[in-house]
Amino acid sequence: MIILVGLIVFFTSWDWIFGLESWMIVPREVTASFSEIRAGQVSWGAASELLSCLGCAFLHGDFGHLVGNMLFFWIFGAVILELTGWRWLVVIFVTTSVGASIGQVMMDPESVIPALGASGAVMGFEGAYLGMVVRRKRPDPHVWPMSHAIPPGHLAAIGVVGVFLDMQGIYGNTPDGIAYGAHVGGFVTGICVSFLRKD
Repeated sequence: MIILVGLIVFFTSWDWIFGLESWMIVPREVTASFSEIRAGQVSWGAASELLSCLGCAFLHGDFGHLVGNMLFFWIFGAVILELTGWRWLVVIFVTTSVGASIGQVMMDPESVIPALGASGAVMGFEGAYLGMVVRRKRPDPHVWPMSHAIPPGHLAAIGVVGVFLDMQGIYGNTPDGIAYGAHVGGFVTGICVSFLRKD
């Protein structure tokens, strides 16, 4: 369902949903809205700016961005769904989407560059899976398009390599339009959420 919503939003005209651009997070605006709400100045504008921390996870920059995110979301989402059920899948998606946005805002709170994409939430699922694997032995996952079942540690290692590359991107100061802060924020949030489960 989450993949379907992402596909519908991507393939539908941007004019179909009024104000779709406002779903993107702009760190400076999110920071200002958070400060307003903390000061007791609650308004719809400030609240909607904070809601963009979730809404941006349904937007994608181009077709390649969409395909890459949905492929990894399919693989890790299917494994998480099998291990936890659909309720936890939704909890992980929502919390890691917001955690990813917070990570991007914290990296550069004064940035006026909009950010979008589900890659932070995808990294969140990778982090959640890593958290589950290190706590208890899990069955070997076998999800299409993987040709055969692989050890859980090997699949979890994808997330570790990904976050390592993101950290290199952050400290390398590479201006390539990738929201490294969102990736790291989502990954860390995913690990934290995985530890909320009892099993």
